Amino acid sequence: MTIDDQIRKSLEQQAASENELLLPERGLFGMLRNAFSGSMRRWVWLTNFMAIAASVFVIWSGFAFFTADGGDQRVFWGVCLIISLQAQGLLKMWIFQEMNRVSLAREIKRLELLVARQQD
Repeated sequence: MTIDDQIRKSLEQQAASENELLLPERGLFGMLRNAFSGSMRRWVWLTNFMAIAASVFVIWSGFAFFTADGGDQRVFWGVCLIISLQAQGLLKMWIFQEMNRVSLAREIKRLELLVARQQD
């Protein structure tokens, strides 16, 4: 392989990554896929797992609240239900903010590419 072939291959790979940035995200699922493959993908996976666990705990504590016998048990499960609902909401809010951050970074990169092409 000659040096010209290596340069051509490198430029084609760079152009392919730039073309991928210029494509639209295609809605919520595209943004979610980008968040799961972004720079903080491990945290997104962990937070998503924690949100699922919080959802399971919401269902469990809600069921336990409505089937509790005494007043003390209802108070305990009611507090657990409220705390788990808030935890679930906050975790989902963080996931959506991460999706927004990745989308915004993508748009900024897209604008940088468009400005660079205009200058050439």
